[in-house]
Amino acid sequence: MAEADLHHALLDAVDIEMAVVNPDGTIQYTNAAWQRCAQAMGASAIAGVAVGANYLAHLATGAGRGEVVDQEISAGLRTVIDGDRDDFELEFSRTTATGARWYLMRATPLSKSAPRAVAVTHLDISHIRLVTEGVLTSQYDSVRHEQQQREVSSLETMATHSTTSVTAAVYGKLPIRESAIAAFGMLVSRYGQMLERAVENRVYRSDGQQTEDLRELAQQLRFLNAGPRDVIDVHLTAVKVALRRGAERAAAPLLEEARPLALQLMGELLSIYRLEAVASRNHPQHEAS
Repeated sequence: MAEADLHHALLDAVDIEMAVVNPDGTIQYTNAAWQRCAQAMGASAIAGVAVGANYLAHLATGAGRGEVVDQEISAGLRTVIDGDRDDFELEFSRTTATGARWYLMRATPLSKSAPRAVAVTHLDISHIRLVTEGVLTSQYDSVRHEQQQREVSSLETMATHSTTSVTAAVYGKLPIRESAIAAFGMLVSRYGQMLERAVENRVYRSDGQQTEDLRELAQQLRFLNAGPRDVIDVHLTAVKVALRRGAERAAAPLLEEARPLALQLMGELLSIYRLEAVASRNHPQHEAS
């Protein structure tokens, strides 16, 4: 076998698509993998990427139709042909009969002096990309889960901290979750609805309605002689329920909206107690003489 035939046979044996593009854009050579790809893409593609066709003109046609990848490949090829750079590579996707495939396109000059011919290769990286995306997705899920766990743990710490038990200690009562189970469930349900609405309306928010709802909920908590610990109990339970029910992508915004909502509810409840304290000082009860 002649040396040239041996070289062609070797290039035809590999699965990487290869072509040689002359400085004027004319395709001088293609291997078997390149030709098989062209046939799979249809008659119009074959005409534009076969030996003798002008590859740069073919890419310009695609760019004219709005194909951004063709525009990027064309611009990159010209920089290598003109000697502005010695290599160019780009990842791109291609729709095939079996679905979308991902390729790494590389352009390598065949001489040092410009303008110069360029070897163009397309390496199928679909499997590598899928594995990488799977790893990244797994890592993201792991990080997101850790963030959720830290947030819930933080809320649990708040709920058990001594400063949040002051009111309960003063009243000498059990937490609402133990002393009024049915009422606690209703509070959690109502608060959970408000939390979901806060997530849904995080862009187009109605602060007035949210504040009114929180004040009403605070009044219900006051009726039960609730303290800060009870607010955290309601909040923490509602957040845990929402995390179990919600879609994965909704977890992050839910946690972002959760803490400010709890602090606002806490503030509303404390405002009620402060107003009552002021009223009590302004209207003291006189002992009967």
